[in-house]
Amino acid sequence: MNKLILSHSFLASALCLAIVLTASRSHADVILSESFSYSDGDLAHAVPINDLGFSKDANNKWTSGWGDSADQPASCGGANPGLSCYQISGGRVESKPTIGGINGGVERTFTTDLAAGTTAYFGFDIQRAAAGAGVLFGMYLDEPGAGGATNIDLLGVGQNPAVSDFTFYANMISGGQLAPAGSLSDGVFHRVVAKLEFDAGATSGDEKLTIWLNPAADAETANPNGDLIHNTQDLGTNNSLNGLNNNGMALGIMGRDVFAEPVFYLDNINLTTDFASAQSGALHNGGFLNLSYGHQQMVTNGLQLEPVVDFGYPSTTTFDPVNWSDSNFTGVDFLDRPHPGGQVTPPAGLPLDNSLPWSRLMPLAQVAGNIQPEEIPFLPSLRRLWLEDEANIVSSSVLDAMRVQRDFIHINYPGVLVHTNLASTQIVNMGTGAVEPSMVSYLSTVKPDAIIVNQYPYLGAGPDGGSPTWMYTVFERVRQLGLGGHDGSGDSPIPTGVQAQAFTDTTNTRAPSESEIRQQHFAAWAFGMTTSKPYIYDDLVNNTSVTSTMFTGSGTGSPTVTFDHFKETNRQSLNLGDTLVRLISTDARMIMGEHDDGGTVANTLPTAVTAWDSAADPYITSISATNLGSLNNSLRGDVIVGYFEPLSPIYTDAGTADDDDIYFMIVNGLSDSTGLASATQQEITINFDFLSSGITGLQRLSRNTGLVEDVMLTPMGGSTYEYVWTLDGGTGDLFKFDTGSSFVTSPNPADFNMDGVVDSLDLGILLGNFGTTGTPETGELNGTAPVDSLDLGILLGSFGASPLAATAAVPEPTSALLLLLGCTAIGLFNRPRNWQNKVA
Repeated sequence: MNKLILSHSFLASALCLAIVLTASRSHADVILSESFSYSDGDLAHAVPINDLGFSKDANNKWTSGWGDSADQPASCGGANPGLSCYQISGGRVESKPTIGGINGGVERTFTTDLAAGTTAYFGFDIQRAAAGAGVLFGMYLDEPGAGGATNIDLLGVGQNPAVSDFTFYANMISGGQLAPAGSLSDGVFHRVVAKLEFDAGATSGDEKLTIWLNPAADAETANPNGDLIHNTQDLGTNNSLNGLNNNGMALGIMGRDVFAEPVFYLDNINLTTDFASAQSGALHNGGFLNLSYGHQQMVTNGLQLEPVVDFGYPSTTTFDPVNWSDSNFTGVDFLDRPHPGGQVTPPAGLPLDNSLPWSRLMPLAQVAGNIQPEEIPFLPSLRRLWLEDEANIVSSSVLDAMRVQRDFIHINYPGVLVHTNLASTQIVNMGTGAVEPSMVSYLSTVKPDAIIVNQYPYLGAGPDGGSPTWMYTVFERVRQLGLGGHDGSGDSPIPTGVQAQAFTDTTNTRAPSESEIRQQHFAAWAFGMTTSKPYIYDDLVNNTSVTSTMFTGSGTGSPTVTFDHFKETNRQSLNLGDTLVRLISTDARMIMGEHDDGGTVANTLPTAVTAWDSAADPYITSISATNLGSLNNSLRGDVIVGYFEPLSPIYTDAGTADDDDIYFMIVNGLSDSTGLASATQQEITINFDFLSSGITGLQRLSRNTGLVEDVMLTPMGGSTYEYVWTLDGGTGDLFKFDTGSSFVTSPNPADFNMDGVVDSLDLGILLGNFGTTGTPETGELNGTAPVDSLDLGILLGSFGASPLAATAAVPEPTSALLLLLGCTAIGLFNRPRNWQNKVA
């Protein structure tokens, strides 16, 4: 086995950190902890070793030269093509085995000497991006010294060529392969925790190995939250891991591939003497365990409000940055052309500093997802690439081409979402309301990161009663498909979104009113969507039949009242957005309103949507609406009720029951083709019976402030209560039963490792980057580089705080933190910034 030893030296500047870690984590000896946020700079030398391509840049970040052909280091596809290739990208290790390669590895040594009888725990997260044949990838623990046949393979990953998933194995190089632990899907991080008991037997050097997949507790048998890969495997006495000379032991990564190039991602390696530390240290990006790639990126980037724009067209020369900033949109979609910042003469006013998140359509003709050379400077702000528009998903060759594009983009542009925009009739049969069979093959073959539907419901003077029946049918089918994920099992749901209507054309499509703009968006949120791509922001230069409703004349300098309506809808949505991307839909139902059709008739319940009744909720016994205006002949409109739960356990309070985390959104579904939100208001009445739960109130996330507020209910006798309030047309409110558990909001920015609390591990990340330029993930908290005492003061003000509640109190610093004050500069007690990205 070819190996590279990366020595681990301790920085003198980390002395105070060591004091704090010792004081705050006395229960565990953290031998090695690395989330690949480059916090310690000790993972690689300043120059490559043995030409394997690893080096450090000026900010102590790992770098590597592997890529394609000549871009690979000499011994990684060049002079010695047998070695595997690795790089650090997107905050994780990426292993790219070479075609026909043999074992090749990278190791990191640690210097802590373990006492005889020590039990060590090893945790990490692993994900495979794509299928391949004949794959072997592994993590191993190397004995001190030169190494040899007694090294222990902590984990092997095997690929069955007949299936698209992969399998974990526990094995030992000298002992052969153990039984597989089951098949695992691609594109999902899986947590592994291993226990190595030194001198576990009667003979010195007798070690035992236990490995769990997604464990919840240290146990010797399988538990309901995780599978036991192998239990107390006796490693025998033919090794020198005898608990007496562990100094110089190393953790290693190795890989081999035959006829394919799958990429394995590894994150959050943690070697410790404590199970809980190994488990929490291996929690990928703060709760991304078992989250799909799409949901990971939604949590990272937040609610996406990304209109399609045309100002990148060569004949368009201006972009009004003031109006854009005022719009509350989160990014732009450049339609079917490269980022216009790469043009010889970019549009005037267009930001060229990566402050503008962007996306674009990528034609399948651009083989292997090629980003244009002029777009390379803007890659840091690239959010998504959509493959074709309404692509022909009936064609197997198109699906295959799309899957190739998706894999290429994931491998080469980490963090970028890949999908296509689909017409509603491609997803749902317009006659029956059933899901089109081609969606099954699309999801299973392409494995898109999200499902985005083009939906333009506002035609002529309709819809009757302000109830866009077809839109709701499509939203519900998309909700179901997203929850099912790529294989329909529901094990790994993917996010969903809508390309909303913001244009008129020469057919029968009209400008939506304010109540309808609200209706499109809040209904989408209630059905579990987290993306809106309004079509279109500005006029299409090359299509005069389509006209933007947001501006008059050419360009984006003269906003209309519709622009103001989108601006306010966006503002209110963003104040809910950090929570919405951390929730997942569990149900969506409707209470149908009425309209006049020569007499009062009920609006039609959309196909696939279930009518709300009290059986849907543990505490709500009735919901009713009253039209407060004259539109719709003063008849009541629809009410949409969406239910949610936290997307990941990290967004909940430990130890709470499932019912403690029920969220629900109530949307006033009354709209009118000319109606303002204020002209289509409804009074909503909800009655509750909390039985023996002890609940007496609600919490609501304010659309206006983005803060959690208490909602006082009117007692009606015994355990029954009532709440009456007014909702604007098309608008929704997000609630949670007030059980005492925290309301899911955006995390504290000082929780760098996203493990649910601001603690010494986050402090270590900040101190490891002290004095460097830094990023919001590595210590920069106040928006002004470098990482300094001002950022440290913000972290100290949040130390020990849960990141879940917007109103959470900030506890006093611990004695260990007070000790740290003697090691830092002045200016520590600056007021922390607001935790939430709220829009005033």
